[in-house]
Amino acid sequence: MLYLGAGVAGNVRIGNALGAGDAHRAEVAAYLSIANGVVLSLINIAAFVSFRESLASVFTTDPDLIDKCRSLFVVVALFQLPDAINGVEQGVFRASGRQSLAAKLNFVAYYVIGIPIGYFLCLPLGMGVEGLWIGMTVGIVAVSTANSVFIWRFDWAALAFDARKRLSTSAHKPMV
Repeated sequence: MLYLGAGVAGNVRIGNALGAGDAHRAEVAAYLSIANGVVLSLINIAAFVSFRESLASVFTTDPDLIDKCRSLFVVVALFQLPDAINGVEQGVFRASGRQSLAAKLNFVAYYVIGIPIGYFLCLPLGMGVEGLWIGMTVGIVAVSTANSVFIWRFDWAALAFDARKRLSTSAHKPMV
């Protein structure tokens, strides 16, 4: 998960910019963090696709299992892009003080969309573990798309104002 670091770094940069009242810098940092996550996910995708046969061979010598992993790693590779976008966008939500909204969107994506679709594809349709991964991929595509819409519509000036307001009220509270 190379992009986890991009999410954390973006979280810090965006939070610092919002706390400083610099809405433009926060917005630029958000979009650059998401772009960085996309680039890092492309590295993951290339690794999964390029090494799908040899990667499975590291863990097993069973030819049936290696064959199964070969096809599964293609689905896992497809999962990487929306997962990276979501991972970095979670950092944007944390930095902007909207982690509650992000948690609700993740809940819907995984428990309302991803797991039910994955179950249906896996068992009733007989797709096996690929069906589970496809279901989770559909869920993560849904949440990363929803996150993108919210972030695109953020009022960065209002977020900076809210961050400054939170800073001013927390500065007057005694540390326990």
